[in-house]
Amino acid sequence: MMADLEIRINLPKDYSVSGHVRDAQGNPIPRAVVNTITPRGLTWWTMTDNNGAFCLEGLDGLEKDTFDVHFKGATRTADAFKITKPDIPLHTKDLEIIVP
Repeated sequence: MMADLEIRINLPKDYSVSGHVRDAQGNPIPRAVVNTITPRGLTWWTMTDNNGAFCLEGLDGLEKDTFDVHFKGATRTADAFKITKPDIPLHTKDLEIIVP
């Protein structure tokens, strides 16, 4: 008798990090670049939308369960920023980044 074989397919949202980027007054920061680099050197990136929302989807969760996530862009007053949040776990939702 043959044992049942179970096949699982992970959807891109199964390995994702999402949230918002805002300034100190709570205003969304559109068009900020959000990225991470996997241990194998693959870069995953996206940009925030007009509401400051982002979602990095389809992250390679096979080698590690946390990622350093990088944010860069400019506030509405044209102040440039660059922020790194270390060790963000996969499946993180509602990550709030406040740009000083």
